[in-house]
Parts: sequence; structure tokens; C-alpha cells
Amino acid sequence: MKKATKVVALLGATAALGALFGILYAPDKGTRTRRKLSRQYGNILHKMDNKINERKDQIEAFKERMQDQVDRLQDKIKRLS
Repeated sequence: MKKATKVVALLGATAALGALFGILYAPDKGTRTRRKLSRQYGNILHKMDNKINERKDQIEAFKERMQDQVDRLQDKIKRLS
């Protein structure tokens, strides 16, 4: 399993456990508990979105580096021809 997949899976499992314990041990009314769970869920989604965007940026940077290398190699081949 890749590291990014593990991070997403871990965040999802953490969210599920947090929600479960929040419901089981909630001293508050149902509406307040649901509001808290909704906020926690939103926070987790925000963190996951940030991780996904970080990965996208890393992939884009890698793609650009690889394209630069391809361009340099093509230039060398042209000069040798």
C-alpha cells in the first residue's frame, strides 16, 4: 500500500473511531453531538483535501522535472545526429 493511501485510510479510520466514541460517550443533547461530529468530519475532510493537494503539487513538480530531462535528452540527440 502506498504511503498516501495509508494516510487517507488512517484518517478515515480515525474519523470513524472518533465519531463512534463521540456518540457513545456524548453527555450532550443529540443536536449538539451531531453538530460536534459534523465539525470534526469537516476538519478531517479539510485535512484530507490538503494532503491530496500536496500530492497533486508533488506529482506536478515531478512531471515538470521529467519533462525537463526529456527535453535535454532530445537536445543532446539532435546535436549528435
